[in-house]
Amino acid sequence: MWDAVARILTDKQAGSVLVFVFICVVMLSIFAKLGIISIKTEHLKIGQASDNEREIVKRQLAFIEGAINMFESKIPRYDGYNEWRAKTVLALIFKECVSWVLFNHIKDTPMYVGLKQTMIWNIILSNCPNELHRSDEFKELVFKHIEESIKDLIRIRKEFK
Repeated sequence: MWDAVARILTDKQAGSVLVFVFICVVMLSIFAKLGIISIKTEHLKIGQASDNEREIVKRQLAFIEGAINMFESKIPRYDGYNEWRAKTVLALIFKECVSWVLFNHIKDTPMYVGLKQTMIWNIILSNCPNELHRSDEFKELVFKHIEESIKDLIRIRKEFK
């Protein structure tokens, strides 16, 4: 094998072949960056294919932020309601939802949705001492909102793919 490599590299035309291959790789990279061509495989995305994925993630994150703000308006208020604690819990929920989008494995199967609902509910239970936020009505509100949000995230991905 090394004899073949040595023979190729000492050949008179090897230098011009290497320069040609290098120029082709550089041109391919420039065309991909300009958006003239795009390459999308299972493990590699070059050009517009990666820009499209970035746009989908941006739209999903913007949706999550809006959905959490909308959910904040649905939280029942009571005497002694701590708005800063609520914002902290919502920030933790946002962080969890961002990981869903970034890992890009969102599904609408009952098991997946149930798992995500349970994860968010555990965040709420561990950070909200008030019994009003532990009630079955509030749990139903949270679960319904999470299920709708997951379906909307999937819809966004399908729409912009």
